Amino acid sequence: MTQSSASTEIDRYSSAYLSDLIHYGPLYLNQEEYDTLLEQVLKAYHRFLAVDYFVGFRGKEFWDYHRKRLKELGHPLTRFALLEAAIIAISKEILNPQQALRKLRKRIRSKSMNFTFGAVPRISVDSEASLKAANVANSSTVYARRS
Repeated sequence: MTQSSASTEIDRYSSAYLSDLIHYGPLYLNQEEYDTLLEQVLKAYHRFLAVDYFVGFRGKEFWDYHRKRLKELGHPLTRFALLEAAIIAISKEILNPQQALRKLRKRIRSKSMNFTFGAVPRISVDSEASLKAANVANSSTVYARRS
């Protein structure tokens, strides 16, 4: 298994966005923008983990990685945060049960085909802060390539 397929298997890319925001966000965002975006990114990450907990089929390695990574980034995963994210996700899905069933079938089908997608938490924010954060992530990638 290559590094990128191993990264996809345990979904290392999900924590990369949070890491970039924590490390580079303060350089490009004012405090209010940073705090707002950090809260949104953490909620999206927790939602991703909560959904995977209840309908995912991930193993111990996946959970060990994400617990450790969140702790390293200064935001340890708590049961309360996972439960809160699960309740919010379920509440949103209840409003559109047809879409919820479609998502569940797609997830089960992709697992049964033994094919894994790397899911990066999607954040839908209509603010200037999210655009700046996207630029932060892109500039950190460019910086890393130059090093």
